[in-house]
Amino acid sequence: MFLMSGISWLILVPTIILAIIVGGTLIFLVTTDTGREILSHIGFKNYQFARIDSWLEPFHDPQGKSYQLARALMAIGSGGVFGTGYNVSNVYVPVRESDMIFTVIGENFGFIGGAFVILIYFILIYRMIRLCFDMNNEFYAYIASGIVMMMLFHVFENIGANIGLLPLTGIPLPFISQGGSSILGNMIGIDYCMGLTAEMADTLGEVTFISLPKVGQSVKAGEPLLEIEAEKAVQEFKSPLTGVVSSVSEKVVADPAALNVKEELDAWILSLREVDVDEFENL
Repeated sequence: MFLMSGISWLILVPTIILAIIVGGTLIFLVTTDTGREILSHIGFKNYQFARIDSWLEPFHDPQGKSYQLARALMAIGSGGVFGTGYNVSNVYVPVRESDMIFTVIGENFGFIGGAFVILIYFILIYRMIRLCFDMNNEFYAYIASGIVMMMLFHVFENIGANIGLLPLTGIPLPFISQGGSSILGNMIGIDYCMGLTAEMADTLGEVTFISLPKVGQSVKAGEPLLEIEAEKAVQEFKSPLTGVVSSVSEKVVADPAALNVKEELDAWILSLREVDVDEFENL
């Protein structure tokens, strides 16, 4: 969202450096006895330290505080490259239907299945980010970028926690983890981003004018032809998010070259009123 706002790098770079310093300080505090004593005085609880310990050393106490993460790593590791097969689970993992759902994917479908799921998320997030940068309405772009970052954080945190890269936090995996509110929220976000493509039809998109068919010529569905119906030019709009091509009537085009073509087409259509029907059939 910082990048979408066009913020100066003179502000952004110091902010990133400050975040790195704060993060490094926190890591030092939670990994040393002196640091933990300081944190306990400002409100940190023992269970929070235990969660950090289980993340840093998951097999130090695999039957105690590290039980869930240790079982998750064992389940993913047992899947190997191709997995154990659909619905074949040899390692019990608590809460595997929601927070630990990626362990099921890793165990049943192996490295190939896990990589495929990550690839699908990459394609989805890439298209949504591309939509944000292609948008000329800052308000819509900020909201869409917030939705993208929310989903990206959920994917990164859930998968990272399942494979031991990040601490367990109980964040669901979008569209896969069990939970109605999570799925509903993600669907609303995706629906909002898809709806923006209709708004972008007024000013954005890959808009092209195709050669005009003759009067009476049938236009097959899906063919890249420009119809003349009720003396209106129909444009072809390709959604940046979905890649779907749809027809948009009487829309203003951002590209000046396309605007010139549209003006020529409008003038040509108006001139047809003075052309004899038989002569027009021979065009």
